[in-house]
Amino acid sequence: MKKLGFTLGLCLLASVSFGQKKAVSEALKLAKDAKPNFAEARTNIKGALENEETKNDAKTWYTAGQIEDLQFTVENTKLLMGGQPDEATMYNALINIYPYFVKANELDNLPDAKGKVKPKFAKDIKSTLKANLPYYMNGGAYFFEQKDYKKSYDFFNQYIEIADSKLMKDGEKPTETVDSTYIFANYY
Repeated sequence: MKKLGFTLGLCLLASVSFGQKKAVSEALKLAKDAKPNFAEARTNIKGALENEETKNDAKTWYTAGQIEDLQFTVENTKLLMGGQPDEATMYNALINIYPYFVKANELDNLPDAKGKVKPKFAKDIKSTLKANLPYYMNGGAYFFEQKDYKKSYDFFNQYIEIADSKLMKDGEKPTETVDSTYIFANYY
């Protein structure tokens, strides 16, 4: 009888942890769908970020950043195609990407059981941040026009943090020249 209870307990524990890992995959699927449901995707990933089984997994944090990037991309595509995006939604998604990616990169660079570091997401994180970097200036300008100076400052500050981050400079040659956009971000 004790063995049966122990076995059932193990099965229940396994199903709960599998359920949260499935929630991470489901959240990304909802965001990548032809008609994305970002609200539900965020709800799913929020549960996984708070769950003990998945909150220390780099994939969970990376997926949270991807969901925000997908929301930004959907709205930015409207802008690039000449349509009218929801700029507040677009820029709010953009500013949420970096904190998730910082945590994902931190967890991704922890040594495994053998003491080796094998990052899985660093290259994708770097390319996403590099592609989105100019839009942080646009977000700062947008919120400045809206007279939300705190949010505008946050965008300019995040631009500088990303540009100066070790992740962005990793593997690149140091340069003596400074990008003029970087100077403007420091000024604002």
